[in-house]
Amino acid sequence: MNPADRIKHIENKIIKTSLIHSSGSMLFALGLLAKFADDAGALHPLLENQAAVNIMLVVGAVIIIVGFRQNR
Repeated sequence: MNPADRIKHIENKIIKTSLIHSSGSMLFALGLLAKFADDAGALHPLLENQAAVNIMLVVGAVIIIVGFRQNR
């Protein structure tokens, strides 16, 4: 693999990893906000549902972990 192809491959991997991490981080952050904020329902009514918040935390954590494992 020549250097230009290798650089392109690394750039694509970085973009893919950042997209995966950002979506997982956003879900996880919204879940934490809903758990610890006094009025998270003001941001979005879904954040008042504790079952939905727990699912957001778990799914966000799983996405982050999968993103770390893919980056190896």
